[in-house]
Amino acid sequence: MKKLFSAFVAMTFALSLTAVALAETEAKFAGKAMEAAPAKSAESTKLAVPAKKKVARKGPKGHQITGVVTAIDADAGTLTVRGRKGTVGLKAGAKVKLGAVKEGDQVLVKYAGDTALSVKRVTAKK
Repeated sequence: MKKLFSAFVAMTFALSLTAVALAETEAKFAGKAMEAAPAKSAESTKLAVPAKKKVARKGPKGHQITGVVTAIDADAGTLTVRGRKGTVGLKAGAKVKLGAVKEGDQVLVKYAGDTALSVKRVTAKK
């Protein structure tokens, strides 16, 4: 049984070396074929290969923080939230209404960069 297993391992190793050598050889031939082929214009290349659709991000990556409002200025549209990982000072986004939030409230704030995207009051866990 040990001899059979050893033979199997040796055959697998030999096949892996052969596969690597074959792939290397094909890559060399492909490179020479690309050099020998006439260069195509940029337009014909664009027509031949369909373009991949890219999903455009609308801004910086969004974050969220749950914490206590330590400072709020509804007129200026700014608030400061102290959470577990630190304090964050934010400007209210266009859709955010700060009228219902007051200092000392527990809130969940979703934000990107330094702009609050949403502010929701949450009940404190007891």
